[in-house]
Amino acid sequence: MDNKNLYDDNYFNFYLLSNKYIVDSYQKIHFLTLLFKKISRFLIKLLFHSFFTLFNVDSYQNIKNKIVFYAISKNNYDSLNPVYKKLKNHSIFLTSDYRLSNSAFLFPIIIPLIISIYFIPSLIHKILYERSIHRKRYLLYLDDILLSMGFRAFAMTYLKFLKPKAIIYANDHSFYSRILIKHAEKLNIPCFYIQHSAVTEIFPSIISSYALLEGKDSLNKYSKNTRSNKNLFLIGSPKFDNYIKHINTNNKVRSIGICSTSSMDKIQVIKLVKKIKKLIKNNIIFFRPHPAEMINKKYSDNDFLESIQFSNPLAENSFDFLRNVDVVITGHSSILLEATMMNVYPILWLDTKSISRYNDNHTDKYGFVKNKLTESFYSVDEIIELLVNLLSKKPDVRDRAEFYIENINQDWDGKSAHYAASIIQKNI
Repeated sequence: MDNKNLYDDNYFNFYLLSNKYIVDSYQKIHFLTLLFKKISRFLIKLLFHSFFTLFNVDSYQNIKNKIVFYAISKNNYDSLNPVYKKLKNHSIFLTSDYRLSNSAFLFPIIIPLIISIYFIPSLIHKILYERSIHRKRYLLYLDDILLSMGFRAFAMTYLKFLKPKAIIYANDHSFYSRILIKHAEKLNIPCFYIQHSAVTEIFPSIISSYALLEGKDSLNKYSKNTRSNKNLFLIGSPKFDNYIKHINTNNKVRSIGICSTSSMDKIQVIKLVKKIKKLIKNNIIFFRPHPAEMINKKYSDNDFLESIQFSNPLAENSFDFLRNVDVVITGHSSILLEATMMNVYPILWLDTKSISRYNDNHTDKYGFVKNKLTESFYSVDEIIELLVNLLSKKPDVRDRAEFYIENINQDWDGKSAHYAASIIQKNI
């Protein structure tokens, strides 16, 4: 496999993550320890998926010739599910994430895992002869890159078995979806990308036949890297549809949501929570970590969570969480846009101790400040000062989302899933 295709398959690892983040991460690890962890993780995956495939063998029946909705995470699933429900009689949900096994058919990952063993010599050769920065990327994400090689070798065969009428997906920078969609396009299977979060300037070009985008902001960003706008549609946000009746109408802040991200500094987040506790009653403070932080248990050892409300992102939809709060404080996150859609006041916290992981704008990742969706704050004291004002008067902010979400305040507001389903039906 040539390097160009391998880099493109693993777009997240090779293009989204900055060189500085890679160098800093590499300096913190011990080579032999890293190698042991990667090999152990790969063997655990192999063992785990062997048993999981054996006990779910029945799930591979009656899945041919369907419209396939492909999700690689809970966030993806939540984004696609409203559209899936409109086409449920002719569709299946497929996933690579075992945590979604109760809601979707599992991709047989065990086969790509076994095949990837064959590529170990090739991967070692690539590592030895790569330039330094890419060698570090290979080593830091060794098991994922190796699996991507096996996944690429198997994907075409699986698609020929599955014979999907169409594939609808929501992640455009993970190797799982990139490989599957690129192979599907070669087989002339119509593929539809449904945007699942706000996008940045460094997102990859669209690789599918069709793209169903949320609004003008994403259209502008994707148009720069996409050859044709012929099959780009602005549909709004399907995952918001069921919440249009729950738009926040409070004119004062009574409850506060704090959303952590993987890049945010844990100590600073705890400091913010403690200061807000002094400002308002504890039982109306809600804390929601990023799904990745739940998986790696970033906050599991902290007693500050005992006296506040907790939102599990692996179990609770982001819009269900937003129904409980009047203001959201977070770093660079799409939940600021979702909050604005719900008329929940958005606050962007640019903590100087946060980790800069990506090749994007470190002060305005999604353009939220530039496009006046929110203001940015650099200190806990600045945020507390704003909250004091919001406790007495919370302005309406939903109009701020119009540049990002096409149908905000339009007559088809809350009907994005229906529109998306109609586009898919007309083009398969």
